[in-house]
Amino acid sequence: MPRAQCPLCQNQLISDGKPEKEVFPEIPLVQQKYRLALRILMFISFISITVCVTINILLPFKTFWSLIVILGIAGMWLSIYTALKKRRNISKNLLWQAVLISALVTGIDWFTGWHKWSINFVVPSVFVFAMLSNSIVLLIMHRRAHDFIIYLVVDGLLGLIPLIFLLTGWANVIWPSLVCVLLSLTLLAAILIFVRNMDDELKKRLHF
Repeated sequence: MPRAQCPLCQNQLISDGKPEKEVFPEIPLVQQKYRLALRILMFISFISITVCVTINILLPFKTFWSLIVILGIAGMWLSIYTALKKRRNISKNLLWQAVLISALVTGIDWFTGWHKWSINFVVPSVFVFAMLSNSIVLLIMHRRAHDFIIYLVVDGLLGLIPLIFLLTGWANVIWPSLVCVLLSLTLLAAILIFVRNMDDELKKRLHF
């Protein structure tokens, strides 16, 4: 359709009635592009929760195990929402995903009897993956390195959390937490040594 008003000055345009060709192609938003897939996934999630809760109620189980399914699906949707919301910032996306996954698996582990598989293996592995991934992003985006430094610093600080598992004796398997802590200390040391004006950059990013 021909435009009725100028997009800049909003004055009335004179049209000959002929259809106008758009100069730039219309690019659908991510939400629009994957809307059908998200709706299908939402329907599958609803069916899965309904079936699991029904089976859990009808059959004589000692625990309400369907709550694990609910937590898992809720965590999946929270992860999808975060991925879509932070899709323009890879480092922030990775950081949020690491925090969400760690919190989710720790909650599931606690609910299922606290077998410590979450703090023994999953949480340290997730933080190691986040640190390595954001380091690769930093190397690839070297022209915008300072934009990613703050996320790398936060990754390094989160990587020190398994040190609590080691000092308190919570972790039965030591080496995953030890690897995570050593990598975290190495990363933080590298940032302090090789990144120029680190104090000014942190003050600017944290609005001190």
